[in-house]
Amino acid sequence: MPNENNKRIAKNTLMLYFRMLLTMGVSLYTSRVVLEVLGVEDFGIYNVVGAVVAMFSILGGSLSSAISRFLTYELGKKDYEKLKKIFSSAIIIQIILSLYKVRYIFTINHLSLFP
Repeated sequence: MPNENNKRIAKNTLMLYFRMLLTMGVSLYTSRVVLEVLGVEDFGIYNVVGAVVAMFSILGGSLSSAISRFLTYELGKKDYEKLKKIFSSAIIIQIILSLYKVRYIFTINHLSLFP
């Protein structure tokens, strides 16, 4: 039995390395193609926009996980007053974050910070 598990672990490790190499190869090739098509300046803008999108995605995902954790904790304790406070605070935080995103998009689009 342990020998069989070792073989599975080795096989999975090799498959993960192969997947990593394939992903790196594809990303290097596609970045070269995108650079040729967009040009140097537009490629930089493309990377900045991608970074901002990734930042907001990480922020939104971690925020929803935290909200879910606190809501389920208070549900387990059956403290409904605190649950209402957490829920209303979560809604306010989500609205503020959404308004910030809209303001950022408005600034980028209408004040022409990018060419």
